[in-house]
Amino acid sequence: MIAEPLLSLAVSVAAEHGVQGVLNTIVRGLAAQPHVALARIWLVSPGDICNSCFMRAECPDHTQCLHLTASAGNPANSPGEDWTFLQGHFRRIPLHVRKVGEVGATENPILIKDFAPENPWIARPDWARREGIRSFAGHPLVFQRKILGVLALFSREPLSEQDSTWIGIFANQAAVALANAQAFEEIARGEEALRERANLLDLTHDTVFVRDINDVITFWNRGAEKLYGWTRDEAVGQVSHHLMQTIFPAPLEEITAALNSTGRWEAELIQTRRDGTQVVVASRWAL
Repeated sequence: MIAEPLLSLAVSVAAEHGVQGVLNTIVRGLAAQPHVALARIWLVSPGDICNSCFMRAECPDHTQCLHLTASAGNPANSPGEDWTFLQGHFRRIPLHVRKVGEVGATENPILIKDFAPENPWIARPDWARREGIRSFAGHPLVFQRKILGVLALFSREPLSEQDSTWIGIFANQAAVALANAQAFEEIARGEEALRERANLLDLTHDTVFVRDINDVITFWNRGAEKLYGWTRDEAVGQVSHHLMQTIFPAPLEEITAALNSTGRWEAELIQTRRDGTQVVVASRWAL
């Protein structure tokens, strides 16, 4: 295993911002390396198909297991086999079970430098014999002391300790890229939820606006536009204190003190629109 291609692959993986993109780039890049027969990634996730799982009888804990999420390889003597298929016998592997499950449970890498197909670690000796598999390397994907999954590689040539070291270094970089991609997707889901919430708030007849910890307005619904006369584009980004001075007759210090003490402030006020007209409004503020 040559270091330079792995470093180049790590750069390509880091450029991906989606979880599946990261996973696919990893296994495809590894499968493209000389002598690599198969590369796979399993991620730790809650148990989900326990009743139909091929490895149910071996599973000591049905709460979580390793889910096969990416696979790529180069069949040599297995016509018709699709090594990208994710729903086969090893789609779920219990922690502490088989070599991949052991890596996931202990977070320790496993290297089998050279083995005969009858090696007890090999679950499919007929497949290993047919494909000329000689070696296996399994490495944990760990980020900030949390196990994310397992990276496994089957080679048609013996792997050395140095090869395993380079694969381990790559696995560490891959774990960082995976954690970043998971964070990106979580942020995207949060933003989508906020957009959906904003759409709902636009449908209400109430006036709703949101300010951040720096007193900057971050949301201004259609009700606020109609009541006060400032559009969303004009209001968002303004310092709330400055804008509210033109609207509220109540001292902002009084509102701030109430929010700090009870988290709420309510009153009926005569509020001034942007055009100078006034309206009586039941005003409620909350943290």
